[in-house]
Amino acid sequence: EIMAGQRHGLEYASSEALGASRLATELKVSDPLTNTDIKKIEEKCDSHFHEFKKQFSANEFSNIVVSSGTLNNIVSIARSKSDGYVPAANSNVSVSSKELIDTCNELIQLDRNKRKKLLAYDTNRDEFIQTAAVIAKKISALAQNDSPWYSSPYALREGLVLKTGDEYLSDGPISQRA
Repeated sequence: EIMAGQRHGLEYASSEALGASRLATELKVSDPLTNTDIKKIEEKCDSHFHEFKKQFSANEFSNIVVSSGTLNNIVSIARSKSDGYVPAANSNVSVSSKELIDTCNELIQLDRNKRKKLLAYDTNRDEFIQTAAVIAKKISALAQNDSPWYSSPYALREGLVLKTGDEYLSDGPISQRA
């Protein structure tokens, strides 16, 4: 999902078939990625982000929030590289855009054995993490150069549950209750 909004609400939402596992399988990428693999992933991202880029310029966005497992893992790896902190799974974590892109570049270059030695690396994400790193770099280009990345423990379905609860419960938003 790619969404854009401000405090007053959602301005754009599109469901894109661009998950790392789907894309890696569809494009039959190798490990480590070849330059041809990277180019194919980038082209696929460009085609999926085309409509978004027509409506919004990068200077309009100052934050990137991710909620998928593999992108969350990349944020966690970047965080651990900056200060040695290994966040718990599904925790709120943030990193700078530079930290994230540096981590993505490293993930793209490393072979499987070297990647597994990275602090906070989730080996369950190994098969698709390089593809996700290329996707993350393309996502980063949709926002300002210094945009921080936030890892959210909530996925789309949790957001829908909270929104539905907010709309149908009369005693206040469920997302604001303890």
